[in-house]
Amino acid sequence: MTTSCSGFPDAELFGSFDDDTDKCPWVLASGLTPETASSKVENWCGVMQEVQVPNASMTQYVHEAVEFCNTKLWGNLSCAVFVHPDTQAKYKSEVDFLVSNLKYGCVGVNVPTIVPFAVPALGWGGYPSNGDEDIQSGNCMVHNSYCIHSIEKSVLYGPWKAPLYPVWNFDSDNLESISRLLVKFFAFPTLRNFA
Repeated sequence: MTTSCSGFPDAELFGSFDDDTDKCPWVLASGLTPETASSKVENWCGVMQEVQVPNASMTQYVHEAVEFCNTKLWGNLSCAVFVHPDTQAKYKSEVDFLVSNLKYGCVGVNVPTIVPFAVPALGWGGYPSNGDEDIQSGNCMVHNSYCIHSIEKSVLYGPWKAPLYPVWNFDSDNLESISRLLVKFFAFPTLRNFA
């Protein structure tokens, strides 16, 4: 029976391996540095890595974070940045630098990436620097219902705390029925379908 994750031997496991069904636990690898993080492999399972970016100031932090994300992490489809409103107000230029310089096709600020994905007006696809030899997250955009030419990326800002209980939470009682209604609303965005 497997009891550890080969890529992250010291990681904390949430759940257990099931060799009969190939079910894997969620994995949290913490205390990593940009050099020790697994950044060249896309994990097709629940793996979260806490990477501590060295910094002496907020300015240095956002520059180091952008450098790490843009040059060390494989893939550039989407990312989420969570920034408390007080931090956004105090470090407005630094947060603006971070969001504008992340080379991802979609950046969600204070929202998980599924939220911008669900907004048809936003573009969804890899950042436009991917070539045929290193395709990563693709080289084109979908969605983009306004048909804007040559989208570089889409950015969606959300509130720090959602005004309503997020329907995408794992413990939502009505996730299946709400999902059907949301799909109908996004397909036909009318007031009637919203109610």
